[in-house]
Amino acid sequence: MPLRHASVANAKAELFKALAHPIRVRVLEVLVDGERPVGELAELLDVEMSHLSQQLAVLRRAQVVVPRRERSTVYYSLRDPRMSQLLVTAKQLLATGLRESQALLVDLEQESDVAEPHRRAGARRR
Repeated sequence: MPLRHASVANAKAELFKALAHPIRVRVLEVLVDGERPVGELAELLDVEMSHLSQQLAVLRRAQVVVPRRERSTVYYSLRDPRMSQLLVTAKQLLATGLRESQALLVDLEQESDVAEPHRRAGARRR
């Protein structure tokens, strides 16, 4: 793989690492609706301010969110509104996977129902 492609792949991996925490994902989901003060984010997400600050720092370093200070209040917003598309796509991928798993479970249960009478009949013959 050429060096340029490797660095692009690394940059993408770093972005996904920054997103790889439930609180960070929830922060992004809230910020899709617009800018929020840190205190409100903490309340909405029901997390300690210190923990939220750590997670926001990760998102800031990855340039996913941007802070804005107004007097003593810090507000956060998404750096790029296309982040909402990424979140929607992730939700769709998960839903598709769950539907496929559900279909497999149904098939498995139906297979079990068909095989079960044969097993019982075989057990009675012994």
